[in-house]
Amino acid sequence: MLLGRITTGNWKPGTLIPNEIDLAREFGLSVGTVRKALDQLQAEHLLTRRQGRGTFVNDLASNEHASRFANLYGSDGARLNLKSKVLSVTAHAADEPARRALSLPQGASVIHLVRLKFRMDLPCVYETSILPAALFAGLPDDTNIPDEISALAQKYGQIAGSAEETVSISQADKDAAQKLSVAEDSALLHLDRKVFAVEGQTLEWRLALCNLRGGHYRCMVA
Repeated sequence: MLLGRITTGNWKPGTLIPNEIDLAREFGLSVGTVRKALDQLQAEHLLTRRQGRGTFVNDLASNEHASRFANLYGSDGARLNLKSKVLSVTAHAADEPARRALSLPQGASVIHLVRLKFRMDLPCVYETSILPAALFAGLPDDTNIPDEISALAQKYGQIAGSAEETVSISQADKDAAQKLSVAEDSALLHLDRKVFAVEGQTLEWRLALCNLRGGHYRCMVA
């Protein structure tokens, strides 16, 4: 019920929500039960508790939260600040790999969001995000698409909760070599990422090829 108030926009980003006692009274539950629910939402980065001030709804489109799933860093240890260019946004019937990755039924549709990302005006990431069309209706006509999946999901009434990503090495084919300004067959970092909503459904399957130009992929384990 608390999550629903966030996803529907009843509690907007920055909102100070009612305290535990008031929520417990409203739902007819113990304060301990409400506290556990708030703890879970805080662990999923949806709420922030501020000592002496209360509990606030996080803005998942802010830089702090939108970059949670971005793991590319420079040699100085700072997260790479990439500029993004949308190359195409198209709707397709989901093929078998997409249905499997996104847990979609036969006949479902997906949206392919293809982007090229730049570091200091040099192309470094060529990516395709495959998204369930049912959750991102209207995206092909959107003229202001957020760069990060957390912000994109929030814009379409979804909340990104967790992700899994595999890392491997691929050789650049002709298309990737042209987009990333490298020679064909050059070694590229290949990222295969799935992002899940807090309710569990898969929001995004992203395939990215990266020429990091001295950067690296950073894995943090909490």
